[in-house]
Amino acid sequence: MADASAPSMAETTTISSTVYWAMLSLGAANLLPWLSFLTLADYFLDIYGDNSMEFYFPAVSTTVLVGAATLNLLYGQALSFDVRVRVPTFVMAASLLAVPLVDLAMRAGLASRFGFAITLVSVLVNAFCSAVAQSSLYGLAALFGDGATQALQSGQGVMGVVSVLLRVVSNVVLAGRPSTSMFAFCSCGSALLAGSVAAYARAVCDDSVAARLAAYERRRLSATATATAGALDQMLLPAEGRPAPSRWLSASEVWLQALS
Repeated sequence: MADASAPSMAETTTISSTVYWAMLSLGAANLLPWLSFLTLADYFLDIYGDNSMEFYFPAVSTTVLVGAATLNLLYGQALSFDVRVRVPTFVMAASLLAVPLVDLAMRAGLASRFGFAITLVSVLVNAFCSAVAQSSLYGLAALFGDGATQALQSGQGVMGVVSVLLRVVSNVVLAGRPSTSMFAFCSCGSALLAGSVAAYARAVCDDSVAARLAAYERRRLSATATATAGALDQMLLPAEGRPAPSRWLSASEVWLQALS
């Protein structure tokens, strides 16, 4: 028989409105850099004279996403959620401003091929940070409780619409000035990313999740310490007593999870 004095599942996992809106904004912000480079296709065509960015962008992004997902699966638990969420989101906010900065540099004399290369580096950095933050956000949502994952997915859906509308509005209002339109769009995007970090900082101070987050951090640190001690024990074993490593099996499992 269940203990009548025990709190119900809904009471222990339902998130507050503060946490809901924080997860909504984080979900939206995480998708923004990807959508930004897609919706800036007209600007890239104008400044570089061709649509090659449309071909390089998905190739670079997809490759980096898979690699970043693999690294996160292997080593993500060694880092706190603060590191895996705040830092990548801040970096995305900064790297999104690389596009207007490259535009200014090209107007000052930077060769277009160097501007193109720097933009691709920005794409690479954004893709890496997005992959790390996204997988970490879903883990965080599971920790926060019912409704957090839904808020995260809703934010991504909303941003898909908002980013297109924002780009259309900036093009209409600043018609004939693609660079100025791009400046307005990237500045708004960077501000949204920075705002999502502030929302996260407020959410983790919420009473409904602070205790869960602290308990998770204790378990994570304990597991990391145990894993480190086990690795040292294996190193001290004589060669004939060590279990044979299964590198191919481990690698295949990681890549299958990353690709999925």
